[in-house]
Amino acid sequence: MKNNGARIWKGHEKIVEDAFKFTDRWKSMKEDKIPEEDIKKTFYIPVKMKVFAWNAKREKDTVMTPFDSIKYHKQILQTNFAAMDPRSGEVKCWVGGIDFKWFKFEHVTQMRQVGSTFKPFIYTLAIDEAGYTPETVIPGGALTLGGKTISGKGGTVANCLAWSKNIAAWRLIGQVGVKRTIEFVQSCGIKTKIPPYYSIGLGAAEIPLMEMLQGFTMFPNKGLNTEPIYMNRIEDKAVTCWKEFISTSKQVIAETDAYTMAKLMQGVIQFERQGCQPVYYSG
Repeated sequence: MKNNGARIWKGHEKIVEDAFKFTDRWKSMKEDKIPEEDIKKTFYIPVKMKVFAWNAKREKDTVMTPFDSIKYHKQILQTNFAAMDPRSGEVKCWVGGIDFKWFKFEHVTQMRQVGSTFKPFIYTLAIDEAGYTPETVIPGGALTLGGKTISGKGGTVANCLAWSKNIAAWRLIGQVGVKRTIEFVQSCGIKTKIPPYYSIGLGAAEIPLMEMLQGFTMFPNKGLNTEPIYMNRIEDKAVTCWKEFISTSKQVIAETDAYTMAKLMQGVIQFERQGCQPVYYSG
């Protein structure tokens, strides 16, 4: 199997070598009291093996060194997916990874940097509490907060959210405040402890997907935040119901603000062809 990622790993070979110690090969040979240097040498000898592949069997027979197989598998994109009904709270889909046989790791519940998906919370606060509208202009330029300087072009709220402009999020969190931002996201179902730094405005916080999913329920649900539930009821073979599960909801923002944010977030894909300016529909 051809490995096209050689250039990616140039100068980063130690990352792969550190992964040696997590393999069955290493653990087995270590138990047999084989010196580590001798174990390492075996990782550079080509052997027959099966590797993950995007085919019907999700695997392929090939010949490569264990060293190259680690590089190969580390280059495969790992992702997850979850979906829930924002009104009922019913979790409709949960995909923890791309293949359980090869990658036994549950991504949905793990801590991950959320990146720009955190920005809608800040924009919501700006609209709900600071009087911003989709047409409000956020200045560009440079701004230093907490010892870090962010610069860039500004624009209207609609434009900045659609194009995920960092300077806009940086200015907004500087205005609404880190403490208030954290209080707000916690009211939206984010239970994970958020570090009190301005960088959370750019998505530096690590939050599990399911918590972010709950946080976003307020946008399509008229400002109501809904807890996820994973089953509706437990019943026996006689269809006797032993327990029912009903999600709880609470109002965290006004319905008008939820509508505004939902329309603003549509600006990511709804834009005018001339000038690529986001379209905002006020009603």
